[in-house]
Amino acid sequence: MSKPKTSYTIEKGLRIFKASYKDRKGVSRLSCRWYIEFRDHESAIRRLPAFPSSSMTEELARKLLKLVAWKVSGERPDTSMTRWIETMPLKMRTTFAGWGILDERRVA
Repeated sequence: MSKPKTSYTIEKGLRIFKASYKDRKGVSRLSCRWYIEFRDHESAIRRLPAFPSSSMTEELARKLLKLVAWKVSGERPDTSMTRWIETMPLKMRTTFAGWGILDERRVA
């Protein structure tokens, strides 16, 4: 039986993966959540914990990439993306604002 895949490259500069760690007994384990790894508008590599579902994590990763593209271009997000930003959890908005991807005014 083959191991399930734990890392996917969605497109250049964007991947989702399951982090590995050692438990108290020293056994290697995989996290229950998927993580997103991407390059932000300043080309810094960022990692963000996402969801237990790979499909939901991939959807979030694609939206995040669009958000970074808008930040790079200097344009404002369209209405559907603005709605998504307004409904995302406060902790996530705060993280994105701290990284400079979102404007501080959008966090409140």
